Amino acid sequence: MSYSVGRGGFSVLGSRNKQRQRISASLYLSDKDATTFFALLQRDKTSIEQELDPGFVWREMRKECQIVIHLDNVDPDDESDWPRQHQWLAKQINELHRIFAPRIKRLNLDELQEEER
Repeated sequence: MSYSVGRGGFSVLGSRNKQRQRISASLYLSDKDATTFFALLQRDKTSIEQELDPGFVWREMRKECQIVIHLDNVDPDDESDWPRQHQWLAKQINELHRIFAPRIKRLNLDELQEEER
């Protein structure tokens, strides 16, 4: 599942991994400037982490970045556990959207470029 946060190259994702027995919620940055945008978000990391569940992990990769949390030791195919899994996933996705959508809309690459001069 992928949800828009109001700007291209950013999305909130819900996913499942049967092999690892987990479901995940993440903010995914895939824009060509993903690592730069990630650096801008990290400037506000302390404030953001006060609002986020403490289990979220910030991951910077070569071209993409993500802020992700997992619910481990679950069977994504166990229909009897779906209400709990879906409730957890919906909560995390809504929180990611609430916390990041306004910040993402305000991101400005010029801020970083001006500081580098």
